[in-house]
Amino acid sequence: MARQPLKKVTDNDTSDVEDAASSSLSDMLEHLEKLRSELSDLSGRVAELGEENLRAGKETLRKEGDRAMRNASRVMNNVADQSEDVIAQADRFSRERPALAMGLAAPAGFLRALTGGRR
Repeated sequence: MARQPLKKVTDNDTSDVEDAASSSLSDMLEHLEKLRSELSDLSGRVAELGEENLRAGKETLRKEGDRAMRNASRVMNNVADQSEDVIAQADRFSRERPALAMGLAAPAGFLRALTGGRR
């Protein structure tokens, strides 16, 4: 394989290389500036979405908290009603059959005293 003689670099050749490098550099700077602008827009959109999601989350939590409070209130009212019914039944039973009520209350009290004393 024969060697090609080296070509002499002229001022015109270096000027072309410098122009190409300058053009590439300016293109890269333009792309970089465009990328910075797009990133800035994107970060703004992400922040807006985060705020919207935060507001939506707060609203959902508030609604769920209100619903839980209503359910808890309903359950407490039901328990109160049921406990009043049980107390009324126990009172009626003890008035109708006082001897049997005392006969059941004595062993129940004794067992309660035994289990309470061991703690």
